[in-house]
Amino acid sequence: MLRLIIDFTQEESYLALNPTLQLRRKLDFDLHILPYPINGIGEEWNRIESRVATAHHRARERYYAMNFARYAVVQGLPELCRRVVSNPTVAHAGLCAANSVSFNHGIEFATTIFFKHWHESLDLNSLSEINSVLTESNVEPITRDYVLNAVRECKFTMAEEGVFTAPSYLINGHQFHGRQHLPVIRELLSK
Repeated sequence: MLRLIIDFTQEESYLALNPTLQLRRKLDFDLHILPYPINGIGEEWNRIESRVATAHHRARERYYAMNFARYAVVQGLPELCRRVVSNPTVAHAGLCAANSVSFNHGIEFATTIFFKHWHESLDLNSLSEINSVLTESNVEPITRDYVLNAVRECKFTMAEEGVFTAPSYLINGHQFHGRQHLPVIRELLSK
């Protein structure tokens, strides 16, 4: 089984989803998509961005922005750009609820949420909007209490696993950060 850790607000997570699903279709393995719960990352990033003024940092950010845009074109997605990050807490809890039904429900939910957030401006922290997607996926709607408990459990699980970023891949005791490791993951899955 391959576990893919994602954050619905990160371009890199969105861009990792399709190649991972293509690999799953080719090699026919179990895929479990899990949320990486971070609260307030947008505000924290903006504070760091304003403090860090090194040439290296600015060059790296420009490279990442260009890389995201190029890869989005390759995948047939609209150009992705950095924007104000919304709080994905409710959407992450929704992914936990979908996974509790089955991994396939989790995959369908994650695919739908990524599309609706990046293409249709779905509010990732709206209980009614996330419950609408859950209902479309044949998953019971969630409550605020469920959101708090699911996110708390997920944070604990990610800390135990040593996950510190998204997207991350977990397979056979190995942890890989970013889609650039898919060739190595393919090799591990082929064994």
